[in-house]
Amino acid sequence: MRLPDFYVLGAMKAATTTLAAQLGAQDGIFMADPKEPNFFSDDDVFARGQGWYEKLFEGAGAGELIGEASTHYTKWPDLPDAPQRLKAATPDAKFIYMIRHPVERARSHAFHMIRKRHEAATIDEVAAAEPALWQYGCYAAQLERWLEHFPADRFLIVSMERMSAEPEAEFARVLRHLGATGTWSEELAQMHSAQMGYKVMPLEGGLMKLPLVRAMRRTLIPRGVKRAFRRARAIDTDQRFSPDIIRMLEERLAPDLVRLGEMCGVEVSLETYKDVVMREHLTLMSG
Repeated sequence: MRLPDFYVLGAMKAATTTLAAQLGAQDGIFMADPKEPNFFSDDDVFARGQGWYEKLFEGAGAGELIGEASTHYTKWPDLPDAPQRLKAATPDAKFIYMIRHPVERARSHAFHMIRKRHEAATIDEVAAAEPALWQYGCYAAQLERWLEHFPADRFLIVSMERMSAEPEAEFARVLRHLGATGTWSEELAQMHSAQMGYKVMPLEGGLMKLPLVRAMRRTLIPRGVKRAFRRARAIDTDQRFSPDIIRMLEERLAPDLVRLGEMCGVEVSLETYKDVVMREHLTLMSG
């Protein structure tokens, strides 16, 4: 049974879902469903055994490249075991690591946590309570764990900013790294954006999606109740971090971004990040 040829490692909230969808739409590429198996990172999933994981790729055709996209693979230190586990299973794999301005990634991460927890909170409260908001945006620290097990030329770093500005060119670069061909779909690029401003409510992922239940919601629930429900779900996505939280995040993220630049042979900081990633590609140096 075949296993993946490549992995989209993360980072969380850096458009990995969009990239995975684009890859899965290409002839000659098979992507795992679900998008994030998290097999090598999550102990409870890893305990299901490699046989369970192999079944995710049973539908791959002969000669197709196989991939999956699990952002849990770059959630060190919370989930530290993915590199060595993955090396044992697929030692010849290639990797794509998507990045985004670290503070903006943290802001999107905070909204994600509010959305999933079904509770009222501000992004400042989430940032103050959750080290993951800055830890998962320490790109150099995440990559250094992987470079202990794989050579630098296996990794392609892609910025969300450049993919947003130059999607066709950046996607072509991803495909070249994988040894594949294909075309970018603007329609797929818009997926999931409409739901990001709303909390996920209890039962929404299961019972509420059943056809009969959805039909009843459309025909039996008054419009006023529907509007009230939407207001209850709404997240204020105009929130910005306070100056104190910005300073805290910058203190933790700035040194790591400098380190990433050193690993790629360029000078980059939080202030210059966008100019640098739009001007040149960050490429890990060997050695």
